[in-house]
Amino acid sequence: MTIRSEKGYYETISQSMNGLGIGAFNNFTGETDWYTIKLKVNEESELVRIDVGIANVADEFYLLSVIVDKIGVESCDKCISDPLCRETCSNPPMRSCLFYTDCMKAKISCGTSEYGLKSCTKYTNRLGLFTSEGQYWIYETMNCLQKSLVPLLKNCNNTCEILKQTAFALHPTCYIDAGVCDLSALDWVHILNILENNGLIESGLMPALQTIDDCISNIILNLQNTTKDLPFFPKN
Repeated sequence: MTIRSEKGYYETISQSMNGLGIGAFNNFTGETDWYTIKLKVNEESELVRIDVGIANVADEFYLLSVIVDKIGVESCDKCISDPLCRETCSNPPMRSCLFYTDCMKAKISCGTSEYGLKSCTKYTNRLGLFTSEGQYWIYETMNCLQKSLVPLLKNCNNTCEILKQTAFALHPTCYIDAGVCDLSALDWVHILNILENNGLIESGLMPALQTIDDCISNIILNLQNTTKDLPFFPKN
């Protein structure tokens, strides 16, 4: 089967009984599972042509056929199996880390989803160590990071490397928008501990904070005045 557009783009798939193996066929009907072939097209309208061919060395003994079905644009109106078609994935709820397993990992298997889950879980597991303002900041940041990933996951051309780079780049904006500059020194002690263990201090967060007037200086001053009386926080 070949599918091609007016612009000259095409995708093709070819299968044989020997290549598929006997296990690919239903013992009662002789059918195989559905095969999906996708073609990237431009936004403007254009004709798409589908060519289907079939051959058999014993045509006179066996009736063969190829069924073409479900032709259309892949969107949430069509691709019901896409995890991003679920409301909890297209619009991640507050106070939840399930986006990384139920949505991101289900859409594309990347280490980025495991990293996101690990980071999200670390914050929620240490929630009781933060002030009420710090807890509010955690939930706002979690939700911001998840919602920012939704458009990236909807683009099927994004690779794991693109998702990884973009996910790291999202942290400064989400941290700042949620009010990280206004948090107490106690909250910042726990944040820095998590950031260091997750390798996020070098991700661009600190340079981004430096662009905000008095943000870094206030944080450092509060830390200097508070950390001398705080107990040691283990890194794990």
